[in-house]
Order: sequence, then C-alpha cells, then structure tokens
Amino acid sequence: MKDFDISIEQYNVLRILKGQNRTPITINGIIDRMLDKMSNASRLVDKLYFKGLVDRRQKETNRRACDVTITPKGEEVLNAISQALADRVENHLDMDNADLEQLNALLDKFRGKIMK
Repeated sequence: MKDFDISIEQYNVLRILKGQNRTPITINGIIDRMLDKMSNASRLVDKLYFKGLVDRRQKETNRRACDVTITPKGEEVLNAISQALADRVENHLDMDNADLEQLNALLDKFRGKIMK
C-alpha cells in the first residue's frame, strides 16, 4: 500500500465503497462493513477525500451525517492496487490455480468457523 500512499484501513474503505456500486453510504455504514471496527472511519474518509479518492456530501436529513462514494480516481487507484497484488502473488507464490482454489476454499471454511 505504501506505493499508493494509502494505509490498509484506507484500502478497506475504498473496497467497501467500490462494493456499493456508486450508491452512497454513511460513515456508520462503512464502520459496519470494516474489518477493523476500531479504526476511525471519519478520519480515514477525510484522508481519502483530501487525496481525491472519495467524495462526501452532507445529508440533508441529518446534518451530522454524510454520504460517501468512491471517485473515478479512487477506482483507478483501487484497480492499480489489485493489479499490483495479483502480480506479486503470481510472481512470488509457487502455486498453480488448483492450489489457489484449494487455499480459497480453506480460507472460506476458516472464516465460516470464526464468524459463528
């Protein structure tokens, strides 16, 4: 993430926003979906906003809340990070597609066990 000047937590926020398919989400909605619930989502969104990666608009119905969406620049950065991660996995892991599918299945099984 250092190559893209964002933290893991900011990356998580961008992924959440991309998953919204341009539908605005509140800070509380982001917090509900974050991996690390202890992160300060407002601060993370502020930093992403000043980098031009997200847009935020104050809600008309609640002046203390805002709607957040990913910007086209934010999507570009997220796509570049995804490609860089895929390249690193491909270049540094001695695993074929069958191995990766098995790993993914095991991780899904693990997540299912700890989420109960």
